[in-house]
Amino acid sequence: MVYFLVEAQPKGYSVRRSAQDFVWLREVLKKFYPGIFIPPINNKELSESDSDEKVTKRMTGCNYFIMEIAKDPLLKNSKIFYDFLTTPSEKEFKLKRKAYDKMDPPKTINEVRTRTGKINLDGSIFEDGKRFDQSKENVKQNITIMSKLNLALKNLVKEMRTVGNRLNEISEYFESLSAQAKLYPDNQRTLQTFTALKSLFNDWGYAKRKQAMTFELEFKQYFKYINKEYKSLSELLTNFETSKSDYLKEKSKLQKKKEDLFKKQEIKKWNLPPEDTNIDLGNKTLCFEK
Repeated sequence: MVYFLVEAQPKGYSVRRSAQDFVWLREVLKKFYPGIFIPPINNKELSESDSDEKVTKRMTGCNYFIMEIAKDPLLKNSKIFYDFLTTPSEKEFKLKRKAYDKMDPPKTINEVRTRTGKINLDGSIFEDGKRFDQSKENVKQNITIMSKLNLALKNLVKEMRTVGNRLNEISEYFESLSAQAKLYPDNQRTLQTFTALKSLFNDWGYAKRKQAMTFELEFKQYFKYINKEYKSLSELLTNFETSKSDYLKEKSKLQKKKEDLFKKQEIKKWNLPPEDTNIDLGNKTLCFEK
């Protein structure tokens, strides 16, 4: 199993974590912070082979994940994230993982953690949904653009590697010409030219392959991660739409129940507190509020 060194500055925390520890961190944050956007992590890449290239990609993805959590004022101050960064003993960290896994997710409104410490119960967040509809459309457009960008970057890396290989091929031809020129001692000038061109194209090819590697590990991987962020955000907005639908359905049921109770005018069945039992039964708006 591959472990990554996680260092948090300026506090000086330093711990070793496996790729699956990062996956666990995301899942447990999702459990305890419903409705809060949790940065994505690529599970597929985390489960692949331990070749140097794959390990580097995994490390890059985990780094982006941690940096995004550290930007969020709620998540970065959570006890879960603190334990992830500060528990050096692998045995102790496993015990903490088990403890968090056994804990139940929030069951009541009062247990849900939010950035403001308050939760809107009047339904206005659902009824005034224009900004959410707009956000969903913007995310959808961004996912389309990012997908095209990722494909363009993938093709760019492929083309750069092709150019690098072609330059190496040309370098090999000049190496063959140099070998032929060595057979003729009087042909030193030609030999020097071929040797210089061989070195030039060899270095050029190496530089191109190095650039391709940089693009893939930095630019391509970064925008690939951003694309996953948009997809995760899209899932969050979809969950919002589901919650909105459930809310409106329950609100409709409540409205019907109020209509039925108001028509019957049987105030004893309204379960009102004693101080409201003398309410004006002709005032429908007031009756509905009570």
